Formats: sequence, C-alpha cells, structure tokens
Amino acid sequence: MSSADPQQAAQQVFTAFHQTPFAIAGMKDRFYTVASADATVAFSDSAMAIDPGNPTLIGEEIAASIEFFKKIKFKYIEQESKETFLKLMLAEEPLQIDEAENDKLAEENRRSKEKLKRAKTELDQLKEELIKVADEVSSDHDQLTQDIQQAEHFSKEIREIELELSRLRQSVPLVDRMTIDEANEILDNQIIAMQMIADDGDAQVRNVEEAKREVANLMKEVDRLEPERKKDEARVKTAQTSRLTEDGESLRVENICQWYSTQLTTHKDLLCLQSITPGTGPNGKNELNLTYSIPLLSSSNTSGVSGGINHRGRGGQISEVVKEETITLVLIFQPGTNGALLDGTLVNSDMDISELVTEAQRAGDVAGLL
Repeated sequence: MSSADPQQAAQQVFTAFHQTPFAIAGMKDRFYTVASADATVAFSDSAMAIDPGNPTLIGEEIAASIEFFKKIKFKYIEQESKETFLKLMLAEEPLQIDEAENDKLAEENRRSKEKLKRAKTELDQLKEELIKVADEVSSDHDQLTQDIQQAEHFSKEIREIELELSRLRQSVPLVDRMTIDEANEILDNQIIAMQMIADDGDAQVRNVEEAKREVANLMKEVDRLEPERKKDEARVKTAQTSRLTEDGESLRVENICQWYSTQLTTHKDLLCLQSITPGTGPNGKNELNLTYSIPLLSSSNTSGVSGGINHRGRGGQISEVVKEETITLVLIFQPGTNGALLDGTLVNSDMDISELVTEAQRAGDVAGLL
C-alpha cells in the first residue's frame, strides 16, 4: 500500500460524512420547516422569526404566545359579556334563571377549569421536554463540531507524519537503519540507567536530609553549651587576672596546699589511716569518723618469700601480712567548744579505750589519744 492510500481513505470518509446527513441534521431541517409554517412567525417582535434555527429561543416564544393568548381571552370574555348583556336587556321576556341552571353552569365551569388545568399541566410538561431536548440538541451539536475539528486535526497530523516518514526513508539508507530489537535493547538500557540515576538521586537526598538533621542537632548542642563555655572562659580569665595581680600570694598558697597534702598523705601512711569523714549520727556536726586499716601479721623464721606482703622484724624474723582489719574511731566533741572531747569509741573492734578517752578528756590531748 502506498503512502497516499490512507490520505485517500480519509478524504473518502470526509466526503461521505458531508454527503450523508445525520439524524440530528434532519431534525434541524424539520424544525426549520415547522417554525416557518407557524403563524406566530408572522409577528415582527417574535425572536423565532428573527432566528428560527435557535432552539434555545423556544422559551421566549412560548412566553410571548401565552401573553398574547391571555389578551385574546380577555377580549373574548369582554365581548361575550357585552353581547349577553344586550340580549338580556333587549329581550321581550325576561330571562328566568333558577337554581338548577346555576348548578349546571357551576358544574360546567368546574369541568372546564379542570380541563384547563390539565391542559396547562401538559403544556408545562411539554415545555420542559422541549427545553431539555433543545439543550441536548445544542450540546450534541457542539460535541459534533468538536469531533469534526479533532478529526480534521488528526488527519492533518497523519499527513504530516507520513511526509516526515517518507523524508526519513529517503535520507537514511536501508543498511544504516536500526532494527526493532536494537531499538528495544537501547530503550531497556536507558530505562535501567535512568532507574539507577533516580536511585542515586534518592540516596543523595536521604544523605543530605540526614546530614541536615545531624547539623541541626549539633547546632542545638552548641547553642546549649555556649553559656557554659562563656562562664568557663570568664572563670579562666578571672583566675588568670587574679594570678597575675597576686602572683606572690597565689604561689605561697599553692606551696602551703602542697605541703599540707604531703603531710596528710604521710600521716595517713604512718597511722594506716584510710579516710576521715564527718559523722552521720545524731551528733553529726560534732562527730568525726577516722577509719584505719590495721595489718594482721604472722611470724615466720624462714627466709622464703610467700604469696603475701613480708615485713622484717627484730632478730631477722620475717612477718607476713595475712589480712587487714578495718577499724573506725568515732570521736564526739562538745558543742560550742574549741575541740573539747566528749566521747570516743571503736567500731568493729573489741578493744576497750574508755580509759584512754578519759585521760584524753582530762588532759585535753586528743592528738595523744590518736
């Protein structure tokens, strides 16, 4: 099949479309015929007389006709009443009207009103149907117009694509043309590459978001530590300033502190003193707890080395530390005095030091008790 065959087929379809009228087109022609034959078209003020092909003007035409018939009805009633009145006035014998005739006229009037009401109802229904059909016809006409325009547009695009395809066939040799399998393979590779790029992009986005969260947390931590850093810097600056202004006094105090620490450590080592803590009992403010670690020794004449700690005593006798016993000396001082001893006891020991405590109280020598 040549490239001109689809174009000829499309042209034939359009020709058949224009030559064969649709049912809606036939309805439109019949509407024109009825509208032209209608007596109301003769009125110069009728909208249908100006544009009989517009179905949306039916409502206005019906309203004008109703108003016209109301006027005719009023004229008819007026003329009928005048004629009846004249007949009654000019008649030789007066008209006798009884109750039965009035009832008959009332019944006829009632039936006429019911008939008129039904006619009005049917007229309203017919009016609604006409309006509905007119809207449907108008929408169908618009849709048909759009479909025709779209079909013409597609036909034009088809012709352009066919021309472009013909130019490509002439410009590209048959040997250099790509097969369908090769094109599909290239397409699959491109899809895989695009998917990998998309995955890498998603991973980078997640990494960036995580890095942002970490940076935000670090910034919060920095903001939280900033006041402390400023306080520490202020204290360091104050200490440096004080050291520069009172260098001699600071050096003297530092030497005294070192001497005191050395003496305290030596004293603890000599007396096997572990710790000095304030009391926790009811006399806590006036109580002092001194905890000692007393080594228990065992004598041996051998000079061998055992697994414990060895001490050489008198006569070359070696004493081995078997274990250490913890003893706490509790000293209670009298409130309001300058270190006057009130009582002293030993905890975790059977030794009685009451006499020593009494002697220390009498002599006021707490150091001698220690």
